[in-house]
Amino acid sequence: MLVSSLTPLSTDPASVLFCIRKAALSYEALSRSSHCSIAILSDADQAEAERFSRAERFNERFDPSTWTQESGQLPEFENALISMVGSIDRLIDVGSHDIFIVNITSIRHRTADPLVYFDRRYHTLKI
Repeated sequence: MLVSSLTPLSTDPASVLFCIRKAALSYEALSRSSHCSIAILSDADQAEAERFSRAERFNERFDPSTWTQESGQLPEFENALISMVGSIDRLIDVGSHDIFIVNITSIRHRTADPLVYFDRRYHTLKI
């Protein structure tokens, strides 16, 4: 799924949070999971963002040419600007959404410009 905001929460333990609408297609599976992978996309990944932002493109997700999954591991987007794996520490019920708090167990990154979505359009944020 594509989330609109990922927020750093703590450095010890390293953790982030994001919010998911309970009516989202992937909510049920994620809410039952103990772990998740998170990919922060680069400006070259707009097509990937669009695949994950539209329910009608569900069958196009996790293309094996850009996603890897080792046996028993979570899928990871190979081209991610930042790729994180973590354990879901807790869910906080906030009406129509849940807040997911994830403790990061591994992280890798590469140098590129991030993809930003603002005012209903994708933008490049030059660093």
